[in-house]
Amino acid sequence: MQRNRTELNAIIYRINKLLKMQTQDAVRKFGITTDQWIVLGRIYNSEENMNQKMLAESCFKEKAAITRILDILEKQGLLERRDSPADRREYLIYITKKGRELYEQSLVEIEKLEGYVNETFSKGELKEIMTLLARLEKALMTWN
Repeated sequence: MQRNRTELNAIIYRINKLLKMQTQDAVRKFGITTDQWIVLGRIYNSEENMNQKMLAESCFKEKAAITRILDILEKQGLLERRDSPADRREYLIYITKKGRELYEQSLVEIEKLEGYVNETFSKGELKEIMTLLARLEKALMTWN
């Protein structure tokens, strides 16, 4: 049984690396990295205004890494930081029109990749995989 556990860890690691490489190939033509695309997507899809701390937590990134990513995206005109009306010490992050357009264009490429991967499985298998992965994620989030 121990061997199966380490094999599970290894295959998830490899799948993560492969998906990250394929995602990087898909978004590279838009002048951004996978990590920048993920941050842009979090802001794009957020229903509330996010500060840097919230963004770092939701992307599983350290504050310093998020700061570097935000600096780059802001220089590219894809997002902007605005003073928080609730706390003058923090900034809220907003996606710009240019950032929204870039994210939507890049999403088409990502959806092609996901479509290709999804064709490997039946709808029932995909549902089962998603259920199992969500359960695994929940277990890992609550460990320790």
